[in-house]
Amino acid sequence: MNINNLNIHDSLLRTVEEVTSSDTLIFNIDYPEDWENNKFIKAQIVFKNFINYEIHEGPFAGNPTILEINEIGSREDHKVTRKQIKIETNAGYRILYCEKVKLLKI
Repeated sequence: MNINNLNIHDSLLRTVEEVTSSDTLIFNIDYPEDWENNKFIKAQIVFKNFINYEIHEGPFAGNPTILEINEIGSREDHKVTRKQIKIETNAGYRILYCEKVKLLKI
C-alpha cells in the first residue's frame, strides 16, 4: 500500500501493540469512515517488519490524533529495504522504518 495515499487524517490513536514474534507494530485507531457525518470505525494500521520506532511527543491530555502519515525516506539493511514513515500527531510526531504498511478496517 502506498502510505501517502492513506487518508487517515483525524484518526484517534487508541493503542499501539508490538508483536515481537513477527516484528509487527499495530496502531489501533478510530478511523474516519464517513468524515462528513462524523462516523468513525475501529481500524488498524499495520507496519510489517519494522525497526527504530521513535515517539517524539510531549505531555498531552487524552489520546493523540493522527494528522498525517508520510513516507519520508528509506534505508537498506542486510538487503532488506524499509520505508521511513513519519506520523504527525497533534502531540508531536512518531517515526519508524518498515517494509510494508496496510490499513485493516475492523
